[in-house]
Amino acid sequence: MGITGIALAVVGVGAAALAGIGWKFSGIVIHPNRRSLASVETEQIEAGQLAPGEYGALRSEPLVVASPHGYRLEGQWLVPADGGVPGRAVVIAHGYGVNRVNSIKYARLFLARGFHVVVYDHGNSGTSGGAHTTMGHREKADLKAVTDAVFARLGPDALVGTHGESMGGATVLLHAALEPRLAFVVADCPYADLKEQLAYRLRVEYRLPGFPILDAASLMARLRAGFRFGSISPVRTLVRHGGLPELPMLFIHGQSDDYIPPQASVRLQAAKKGVSELLLMPDARHAESLSTHPERYREAVDASLHKVIGEGKGDITDPAGA
Repeated sequence: MGITGIALAVVGVGAAALAGIGWKFSGIVIHPNRRSLASVETEQIEAGQLAPGEYGALRSEPLVVASPHGYRLEGQWLVPADGGVPGRAVVIAHGYGVNRVNSIKYARLFLARGFHVVVYDHGNSGTSGGAHTTMGHREKADLKAVTDAVFARLGPDALVGTHGESMGGATVLLHAALEPRLAFVVADCPYADLKEQLAYRLRVEYRLPGFPILDAASLMARLRAGFRFGSISPVRTLVRHGGLPELPMLFIHGQSDDYIPPQASVRLQAAKKGVSELLLMPDARHAESLSTHPERYREAVDASLHKVIGEGKGDITDPAGA
């Protein structure tokens, strides 16, 4: 074999190796372990986020919505114990690798304030259908299908907001550009840009550079699940839509979050125009702002809701101090 042949063979081996690495890392992203509702409930109880039996005792009814991507989205419509305030609801989007039971700790806040609450499983999570997790790509359209169902039930003048944690936080921001009827958005520890976030995780977890691994993995994600990592960017979505100035947003992030650094929410709030607030929680790690500072979290949610609801449109109740 001549020099040219050897060089081509080396290039071929290198390309094959890179493709294999790209396949592996794309699989890590799009195929988290699908966890049962019971396993997440147990985890939440052990973490002190749920009381034993609390999830099963919620006043709820099943919710099934057809995803525009061809699978079923399953969840629950939760009703406050006293029936709540007619025409008010919040939809909660959970994070990566969990399911709707992880949203109950947030649902409790809104139920205590008279809101009906929808918790649901993203595609490829919980009891929903779908074969891939797409980090906001399909999830934003699925959330639109869920909010469509909420408005269909409560009427076009309903006061409806969204809350999301981590990947769910990124999803509610991406979805906000699709849903002009929203009254408010709460994004808890979202990433600002998926490709940047994955590059950060590669450095932290594997001590590997983003290039060329992420480019190969992104290509594989495009072939396997229909999206590129670089196309998922809540911060660019906000900029592209002029900062969504008509939609109030609350950003919450733990200052000790080393999974998605708090700078992500700082960037997002800087791109947001109009009414917004950024609450950085001291000593709180990833997705632990509520458990670390429950009173500050409640106060921030209350302040945001009071701004949205306004005078003369009914009060926000918190009978249990939840």
